[in-house]
Amino acid sequence: MLMNILYGFLAFVGIFVSLFWVFDSKNTRITDEYVEKGKNRILWSEVTSSKSNDFSIVISTREKRIVVNYYAYRNPEGLMQEIQSRLTNPA
Repeated sequence: MLMNILYGFLAFVGIFVSLFWVFDSKNTRITDEYVEKGKNRILWSEVTSSKSNDFSIVISTREKRIVVNYYAYRNPEGLMQEIQSRLTNPA
């Protein structure tokens, strides 16, 4: 009985994470000029700080903040490199 509850909970968490990643990647756009998530848009030239870990990066200006979750994308390593190159060489 307890194992069935545990498996059900893990299935729920897996479905939730999958749906979150699909929604997150659909609402995030990265171009040569900016990073956009939903209605928030940050020009690369306006970035004041960034903080990353193994799963995401927080890109900030004085007024806005966008979190990009790498593993919501087909090529997370390529996305990491793309973002890092934009942060070091803003348009």
